Amino acid sequence: MGDGSGGTTLFVGDFSGNAHYKFAPRGKPVRLIDHIVGHFLPRSCGGSCAPSSIEWRVKGIHYEIQLKFGFDNEAEEQKTMVDVANSAISGGAR
Repeated sequence: MGDGSGGTTLFVGDFSGNAHYKFAPRGKPVRLIDHIVGHFLPRSCGGSCAPSSIEWRVKGIHYEIQLKFGFDNEAEEQKTMVDVANSAISGGAR
């Protein structure tokens, strides 16, 4: 599917929840609201760039957010991902 400019569709972000995911935490542990521990992975680039991600588990559900933004540094990237996760958590169960 094109984007109207002759290019291809680009990935911007994803928010998912899965009750059947075998949670194996990866990344740096971070504190989220409600005493939840999340795990943050910064953007990584090789042949292409993988998005930033943050994941956590609440009541047996694994949640993950992936976002592809142009952050200035890893600290800004982590803060933004924690803020987005906290917003999702405060929104309640999906």
